[in-house]
Amino acid sequence: MPYMIAHVLASALLTTGVGADAAASTVEPTVVTAEDGAERFSGVYDFAGGERERQGVRDAVERAVQSLNFMIRGIGRRRLTTVTKVSSRIQFRVDPDTITLYFDTKKVAAPRDGRWIDWTDPMGKPTRISFSISGNTLTQRFKGEDGSRTNVFTISEDRQRLRLKVTIRSDRLEEPIVYNLSYGRS
Repeated sequence: MPYMIAHVLASALLTTGVGADAAASTVEPTVVTAEDGAERFSGVYDFAGGERERQGVRDAVERAVQSLNFMIRGIGRRRLTTVTKVSSRIQFRVDPDTITLYFDTKKVAAPRDGRWIDWTDPMGKPTRISFSISGNTLTQRFKGEDGSRTNVFTISEDRQRLRLKVTIRSDRLEEPIVYNLSYGRS
């Protein structure tokens, strides 16, 4: 039984993991257009946060697993560590109808118009995904059966720096996992 719980938790997080919180999933994404400014994100960004930000991710995972039953804590820690892996490189490709992100080599694409679409995660689990844009912020939302992930990308005015705030939620966790990462344009 403990393995089942850890597997369900990991599936929820992996479903969302490349992975909208409950409140965000009820809000319709902003419809994006050719004038939405998404092009400002186009390009390649390399991780620039160093060991301090990597430690921040590890600390967020550790806080989350403390709420798990001690019998599954180790399994949960390993699974959460996998789904919170810091991507060395993020690439944005903005086309007339689609926004595509590459997290290292993992590709995620969704319509540019903000609609939620069905998507299959790397584990083969059904997921919903959408993008929305507001000013210098692009939000990517994943919603799976047992959890969600929201990636909020904020680009600097000079378009050289990118901040990523990640929020992962699951009914299995008492508190969401939240962490921030910094990237610089290549």
